Amino acid sequence: AGSISVRWRRGAGDDSFVLTVRAPKGTAGRVSVPLLHKDRTIAVDGRIAWRNGRPAGEAGRGAHRVGDAIIFEGVSGTRTFAWAE
Repeated sequence: AGSISVRWRRGAGDDSFVLTVRAPKGTAGRVSVPLLHKDRTIAVDGRIAWRNGRPAGEAGRGAHRVGDAIIFEGVSGTRTFAWAE
């Protein structure tokens, strides 16, 4: 269906993480966001999607924890996932 592109940046001292994913039109997949051994508040496209150990709002629909990461299911198009201390 086309190329998948991924760009990520991890801040100095693990104080931030930003991941942008672009998937081909008409496709959807799974994105894993690392927690790096701390509780994090994760935003998707600027909207809070994970807070206090559970999904938050519409942006967090279908999100769940597996080990030291939060998994977002059914991700399509271009999305940016981010957390910061």
